[in-house]
Amino acid sequence: MPAHRGGGGADELGEARDRRLALQQRPQDLDPGRVGEQPERLRGQGALLIVIFATSGALERFATQRTEAAVRGLLDLTPDRVTRVAGDNEDSVDPAELVVGDTVLVRPGERVGADGRVLSGASEVDQASITGEPLPAPKHAGDEVFAGTVNGTGVLRVRVQRPAGDTVLARIREVEPCRRSPPRGAGRAGARVGACSGTPG
Repeated sequence: MPAHRGGGGADELGEARDRRLALQQRPQDLDPGRVGEQPERLRGQGALLIVIFATSGALERFATQRTEAAVRGLLDLTPDRVTRVAGDNEDSVDPAELVVGDTVLVRPGERVGADGRVLSGASEVDQASITGEPLPAPKHAGDEVFAGTVNGTGVLRVRVQRPAGDTVLARIREVEPCRRSPPRGAGRAGARVGACSGTPG
């Protein structure tokens, strides 16, 4: 019997020793190099997001600058002077002085000074800057022409259908500030939309 108790005690001591050794070994089983792995991975993901946002912002600014340059180029297409015809009289006037119903004479190579409709004559008009058409469009009596487009080899008499402030180019002038200045707050949003659409907010 004493021998049996001694054997059991030895077993218990052995099990206790094994548990103690296991507890001592657990911290040693940890890889020190992996302790900071999770924070480091999160930092890497954050840096990647920063790069993505910075790149997208740069691309947006680049696209905006190109669009603004294109719009400025369109606004420069309006001629400084146009020939207004009244009976046998021809006057060189500023396009802003034209009113609906005026007749303008467009000679070969000149830019059309107003949105209107051809009364007489025949020519080809390069209107790629407005409509995107790759080839000059033939124009005859009854056809519509736009301010800023370039007349070809013929002579056109054009009746003004829109005032200078309502031409296609003028509308581009109005839309551009709206695009560059987004509204801040719901209260100003309605006013901005109304101003850009020509309706009260």
